[in-house]
Amino acid sequence: NVQTDASGAFLIDNVPAGTYSVSAEKQGYGTHAVDTAVDDSGGNVEITITKNAGVTLRVVDARDGRVLNAQVQVTNAQGATVYTSPFFGGGSADSMNLPLDAGSYTAEINATGYAPQKVTIHSPSNPTIGLTPGGTIIVQSKGGALRRARLIGPDGQEYSRGRFGGPIFTVDPSPGVTLLNNIAPGTYTLQILGDGNAVSATAPVTVAEGQQA
Repeated sequence: NVQTDASGAFLIDNVPAGTYSVSAEKQGYGTHAVDTAVDDSGGNVEITITKNAGVTLRVVDARDGRVLNAQVQVTNAQGATVYTSPFFGGGSADSMNLPLDAGSYTAEINATGYAPQKVTIHSPSNPTIGLTPGGTIIVQSKGGALRRARLIGPDGQEYSRGRFGGPIFTVDPSPGVTLLNNIAPGTYTLQILGDGNAVSATAPVTVAEGQQA
């Protein structure tokens, strides 16, 4: 992150050549991201932000309404990350103010001990999102070697198990078992992966709240 000067200008040194998404934010304004290309001689980008109240987000336990200490990552329609709440600061146990430009976004919401959830949010708005602990998947392998695997969600996309969980995990060899905790209720496809993430085997699995599958 860099701070602009009084005229709004900023400089980032030693940026390797490539294509980047650059965003700007200011209190009381919506965050806006634009793509820019950098070559060996540098690059220039202009970002226009407008006044916007943004999103005031509350994350609660869906069972009793308790406000949760949660983290959120927001992406725009192009898939670029436009906002990430602090993680090492512990997240927020109160309403979070997301300085988002007017429009629709995808927010991935995480809280320790709860199933991650992806939701669509609109700016400006004041949504309340309820999380539950979800269920557990127990994977028993018949193979004698460590394998890589992933879950494909009901939407056909990789299921991310939180900010540090990621979509791909390892399956312990027989006779061990692999536990996947805090999985949102739904029907998934478990894919065993080979070289180059080629799918070598699949199995359907249905997760129910508070249950083991």
